[in-house]
Amino acid sequence: MNSPVNVCTSTMPAFALDDCLKLAAGAGYQGVELRVHDKYHISLPRLYYQCDQIIRGVEANKLDLSVYNTYYGVTDPDATDALIRICRRTGVRYFRVTLPVAGKADVRTQGYEEAVIPSYEHRARPAEVLRSVKADLQSLAKRTKAAGVCALVEIHWGTVMSSFTSAHYLAGDLDPDAVAITLDPANMVIEGKEDWEYGVQLLHEHVANVHIKNVSWLREGDDWKWCWDGLQQGMVDWPQVFGLLADADYRGTFAVEDFRVPREFDGALAHLRELREQTRFLLRGASRSSMTGYESPVMAHQPSGAAARLPLRSGERERINEQAGRP
Repeated sequence: MNSPVNVCTSTMPAFALDDCLKLAAGAGYQGVELRVHDKYHISLPRLYYQCDQIIRGVEANKLDLSVYNTYYGVTDPDATDALIRICRRTGVRYFRVTLPVAGKADVRTQGYEEAVIPSYEHRARPAEVLRSVKADLQSLAKRTKAAGVCALVEIHWGTVMSSFTSAHYLAGDLDPDAVAITLDPANMVIEGKEDWEYGVQLLHEHVANVHIKNVSWLREGDDWKWCWDGLQQGMVDWPQVFGLLADADYRGTFAVEDFRVPREFDGALAHLRELREQTRFLLRGASRSSMTGYESPVMAHQPSGAAARLPLRSGERERINEQAGRP
């Protein structure tokens, strides 16, 4: 696959936007997905009035701006209309909108670290929530199609669209040139995972963007906890996922969204560069597999970082080391 590999600025909350762009360029990425939020990296009102300046800053670093990653719900017509105008003005095709939280989203309490669910509250019976979301997406699709831009909805744990099947139900009958899907396999390991082959076959015509990160579930005392993990150490089988996408002739974009980026510049640069090299290696392997039938080697699950430091039940560490081939 020869698709661009970008990086999400949401992974760099410790840095100002200018430094995020320098890090992205220095680490070898082709572009960025820009977090649009009141806290960082730019608010929607500021983006609306300074979008030309933002684009010049991105281009000065020889990067593309691929997606405006917003936290506005599909139910917010003022925000989505503003984003449509911004996309048309700046030549950026995609912007992300959010979907309702599913119930209490209890899985968020099982995270090793605090995590944000891009979502909004819709208090109604589940069936009514889903009917409302479908209607809102259909309305948005008409507006984005007319404007020649595309809204993205992300498969995300804690929301009403955490699985392949729910994504197909909500967006499968929409024009993917108007509303498309961001596939995030790590989100699905947290909640919603189904068979990768089934899902890629089901949604390949609707996926325009793929987020790259990894996650592990491990024991903490009597409970299970999830935490972000290394790209080749977590529970997402990226060689398999990339291979399936290559077989489906995927031509959308990729974006690294690893939330373990260090908070000082040199460490962040080295971390992002390593992720870029790992991603390049895995994508090359997937392309060879698709063309020749070669099977990319799948590394055994080896928890690292915060995952390796979680306290486990007696015998659990030995079991994991045995699976990973470590003494």
